[in-house]
Amino acid sequence: MENYQRFCDLLHTQPICPITEDFLVQMASIPIKTSNPVELKELLFNKYKIEIPVMPLNENYFIRYSINAYNSQEDLDVLYKACKI
Repeated sequence: MENYQRFCDLLHTQPICPITEDFLVQMASIPIKTSNPVELKELLFNKYKIEIPVMPLNENYFIRYSINAYNSQEDLDVLYKACKI
């Protein structure tokens, strides 16, 4: 849950749900401001080796991370550093 707020703070966006275990467990969608979601997805993959959905919804875009057996906090830290740019 700490990651969700950390990403929202970094991206200057508002959470789309309450930050509680009722809403956030292993997956979270975070609003991201981008004019070119395809380019963002390609950049994250090609430069940082991050495979992450960049999804449209009602003229907004979201990245969705998942923490599971194949991802770790270190992976989220890499995504966080990539989003700083």
